[in-house]
Amino acid sequence: MPCVCVCVCDSLVWVIDSDLLYLCTVVVVSHDLQGKPLAKPNPICDFCLGDNNLNKKTGRTEKLVSCSDCGRSGHPTCMQFSASLSLVVRTYRWQCIECKTCHLCGTSENDDQLLFCDDCDRGYHMYCLKPPIKEPPEGNWSCGMCLKPMSALKSTDIIPNLQN
Repeated sequence: MPCVCVCVCDSLVWVIDSDLLYLCTVVVVSHDLQGKPLAKPNPICDFCLGDNNLNKKTGRTEKLVSCSDCGRSGHPTCMQFSASLSLVVRTYRWQCIECKTCHLCGTSENDDQLLFCDDCDRGYHMYCLKPPIKEPPEGNWSCGMCLKPMSALKSTDIIPNLQN
């Protein structure tokens, strides 16, 4: 029975078995769908110093979330993300707190005016919202992108009136 060994070095994969040596190229995604470059993810959590195989705070395996701009990484539980937020931030170009920009205007200026959606963690300047908000809301806040799906679920067509 042949022995098989796989060795990864930079962007090349060497597959070695007892009879043959193969060289394959690894395709690394380096840009998003709009062509903007993605930062190389740091394989270590900035908070517990664990990796994808071990969250040193929980002692469990947990996949890291990485900033698309700088590559800084963290376990969702180390960043106190809810289970649903942990899933949502993997669906778009998530930014860490240091790189966070307004989802509407794209800038990070006036960071004291940035609100963070509790459902998706995107940033929004209070003055970029329509209508603008003068004071940060108390408690949880959800952006319009997250409120639209929730308002559809609250529709009277979907949830019948139970007061009859």
